Amino acid sequence: MRQVIKKDGNEIHLFEHNKNKATNPYYEKNRHKYKIFNGYLEKVIEKRLPSYDDLVWKNFFYGRVMKHKIKNFTFRMSSQNPTHSLHPEMFDTLSQLVDFPKAVKNEYKS
Repeated sequence: MRQVIKKDGNEIHLFEHNKNKATNPYYEKNRHKYKIFNGYLEKVIEKRLPSYDDLVWKNFFYGRVMKHKIKNFTFRMSSQNPTHSLHPEMFDTLSQLVDFPKAVKNEYKS
């Protein structure tokens, strides 16, 4: 069990301290402010380690701002008339920028 020894020689058991803190009504309302003393995830947030963005993204319990709801943003894009179909004369220029399948290349080369 982890413990901290204070300057006056008294020992504090971290498990009991964190457990009492977790049941505090303040942290039940402000769950994003709860921090475990000497916790690894808290160090990730404090030092903004590389895994910071993955930790706080859509996470109710970590981050600087309290999240109430997670929105699902779907990004969709489609094209019914691709540029190479509308303007076949542009295919040579586009083929330098885009990797087309062989069947498409053969269709526009002839």
